[in-house]
Formats: sequence, structure tokens, C-alpha cells
Amino acid sequence: MGLDSFQQDVERMTQSWSHHELEGMMLLLTEEVGELARALRKMRGQRWGHDAESAGSTESVMEELGDVLFLLARISVRTGTDLGDAAAAVLGKIERRMAQSE
Repeated sequence: MGLDSFQQDVERMTQSWSHHELEGMMLLLTEEVGELARALRKMRGQRWGHDAESAGSTESVMEELGDVLFLLARISVRTGTDLGDAAAAVLGKIERRMAQSE
């Protein structure tokens, strides 16, 4: 699935939702990024929680990445920006930085 169709699907799915405040979405995004960090830490075998904390997996990382991506798409829809354009822009920016450092 491409970013454009993903963003369109997210827009269609969430258009009837009552909560569209950017501040709330940013708080949710922060929460999901924290859950992604936990999944990555656990996948690397760093289990700092209680002894019963489960081991990490690529599936849990993929799930958390999906949650982050979903919220980024919601923010993109709410602000009228395009995820595909943002992805292309950041790749161009990084390529320019890499070319300057060579």
C-alpha cells in the first residue's frame, strides 16, 4: 500500500470521529512513539520492567510502527498536508546533506 492510498483510507475512516484536535493527536503520537521505543527495547532483549515482562518481537514493532503511521496520517489529513510529499521532501533533504558531507 502506498502512502497516498493509506492517507486517503485514514481520512475516510476517521472523518466521522469527533476528536480532531491536533494537541490530542500529538499526545497520542507521543504515547505511540513511547510504545514503539518499548517494543524495540524488548526486541533487543533489554527488559527493564518486571521479570514477567514479555520478550519483544518484530510483530510488536510492526504493530507500533503502524500505530505511529496511522497518527501521522491523521495529523497530515488534519493539517492538509500530504504524507507522500513529506516523504519525498525528507529524502531530498537527506540526500542533499549526504552530498554536502562527502
